[in-house]
Amino acid sequence: MVVVIIGILAAIALPSFLSQRRTGQDAAAMSNARSLATQVESCRASEGVFTACDTLADLGGAAELGLPWGSTDGTLEVLSAADDAYEIVAHSVSGNDFTYERDAAGALDRRCTAPSSGACRSEGHW
Repeated sequence: MVVVIIGILAAIALPSFLSQRRTGQDAAAMSNARSLATQVESCRASEGVFTACDTLADLGGAAELGLPWGSTDGTLEVLSAADDAYEIVAHSVSGNDFTYERDAAGALDRRCTAPSSGACRSEGHW
């Protein structure tokens, strides 16, 4: 009887734990995207254009950047850059992608790929 009760409690708690884990992984990706955006903006302040700030080498290398660079889960990258705009994508370990985009007018847009999953809101923004 004790084993059955423990099994029922585990069945109730496990989905909640997995959901919280996914939300935590997504929060880390969103934080990394904001940190990279700050570094890209700082780079532009000294270089004049975002196109001079879109590679790992432009941002000072892995040690200087301090963020996981790449295109696999758990990393992030500058997907595109123009003179006055850029797009950053953070790839969460959970499988969600979080996009942080600044357009030429300076407006920011933050999108995610899996609405209603983890930290991605139902309208597809974060």
